[in-house]
Amino acid sequence: MQTAKRDIAVSMTGISKRFGPVRALENANLEIARGSILGLVGQNGAGKSTIIKVLAGIIKPDSGSIVI
Repeated sequence: MQTAKRDIAVSMTGISKRFGPVRALENANLEIARGSILGLVGQNGAGKSTIIKVLAGIIKPDSGSIVI
């Protein structure tokens, strides 16, 4: 689904994060449309908490960009 740029509230592009030898995220992309409600689901160790912590600024990604 294409969303107009003005309707994007959050855009994460190419986000990668490692903790030692463990790749928590590798080249992750995410767009959240303004006013949307979403859930983040996945298996244990899939990177859900890492995405939230990167988005909140709690941890810094090794690469990629975030636009809010």
